[in-house]
Amino acid sequence: MEAQKGMSLSQQRFFGVDVGIGMLIDYRHSQAALKLYDALNAPNPTLMWQAVSEAQVALDKLEVELLHGEYPPFDR
Repeated sequence: MEAQKGMSLSQQRFFGVDVGIGMLIDYRHSQAALKLYDALNAPNPTLMWQAVSEAQVALDKLEVELLHGEYPPFDR
């Protein structure tokens, strides 16, 4: 990220984990919520389930991104 270029390693970690992960959580939950809204308004079951599957993709991406944000406490 552009904002991290002039930061120290500890500042980069704080930004990436404590700030960035929170923003990713909000972003992915919003993506999933919008897809579920589309599912509720779908004109037929096929489109409904397609939107539900797309919502799940956003949440699966979040799960992987959260794994990247985890590190053992002794690394701080």
